[in-house]
Amino acid sequence: MGKIYMVGAMKGGVGKSVTVFNLAYSLRKMGKKVLAVDFDPQSNLTICFGADDVDISIADLMMDVIEDEKLPGREEYVRERNGVDFIPSSIGLSAVEAKLRLEMGSERMLAAILEPLRVDYDFILIDTSPSLGTLNINAMAVADEVIVAVNPQLLAMPGQSCARPSRSRWRRPSRDRSGYSKARSRIRSRWVNPFITASLWRNMRLRVMRAGLMADWRGR
Repeated sequence: MGKIYMVGAMKGGVGKSVTVFNLAYSLRKMGKKVLAVDFDPQSNLTICFGADDVDISIADLMMDVIEDEKLPGREEYVRERNGVDFIPSSIGLSAVEAKLRLEMGSERMLAAILEPLRVDYDFILIDTSPSLGTLNINAMAVADEVIVAVNPQLLAMPGQSCARPSRSRWRRPSRDRSGYSKARSRIRSRWVNPFITASLWRNMRLRVMRAGLMADWRGR
């Protein structure tokens, strides 16, 4: 049975969609079966996959679940691009978020869509919006683990730290790990100040080396 990963952050422009896109194709090259889900009304991941005409999006599926209607056939909403399957998004997801606030048990709506798909994929990757609204709570509720995309700059730091208490509130008891994705992390020494250095060391466990910062990750 496949694992579901949510990629998120409360800061925009930190590379969430690009992380999902590249990770999906990297896993595909390793021979894994991957489904990418665009769960952001901005539809950036959908654009990355080059989907121009979207007949059925994740917004339509969410509305079907909310209204207790039968979901369409999987072949109608799961698309494929170069070996990677994906579910596109649309601006209609904004209306879904407003409607979710009025629903009982709204945090499990996305699970009703993705849980049946686990058996067909090794990995399901969810791209989310830079917020902590009902959409992201749905993603947290269904995800096995969370990858927080981080841009190591001053204004991006509060976004990754806010994800921890939210995650612990909505996860299931068996889900107890989160990860950090180092996105857009080329930093010149003149950009580094003591606050950023201390925050990165405390929250991301990055190694401080001289005037610059280097992530203690392989493959940079």
